[in-house]
Amino acid sequence: MALKWPKPGVNDTAAYQLSGIPFIYRGTAPARGAGDNDPGLALHVKFDNVTRDITIINKDASNDLRIAFTASGSVKNGVNANHYLFVDANTTSRKYNFRCKELFFISDHASNTVAFELIASTTNIPTASFPTLTGSNSDYLGVG
Repeated sequence: MALKWPKPGVNDTAAYQLSGIPFIYRGTAPARGAGDNDPGLALHVKFDNVTRDITIINKDASNDLRIAFTASGSVKNGVNANHYLFVDANTTSRKYNFRCKELFFISDHASNTVAFELIASTTNIPTASFPTLTGSNSDYLGVG
């Protein structure tokens, strides 16, 4: 009898059905800058394992928060326009069922930062087995 059990992978349904491993992050998303086209400004949060779902809380009373799956997706620049999500100012929480290994956060305001909380439920799937999401890959055009 073989004892070499397969490792969990990105298409392992059972890994997403289990309760997740908690991941909590409190941070401040930087101001996007006046140019609105510098993806290098975004705060990059990497997960230890692939997520099952994420919850975002915008702690700022007056500034919206942008969330993207790529740095270039966090900005508006002709090519990668509008490939981000908004969490409106002073939003108690917003939950998403996304599989990802990283997120990018940036303020929607040109000169104000945004405090936020990220609560993720992660699987036991290592991020190394998850593809890198990029808009240049024709399979992931909607991520920027």
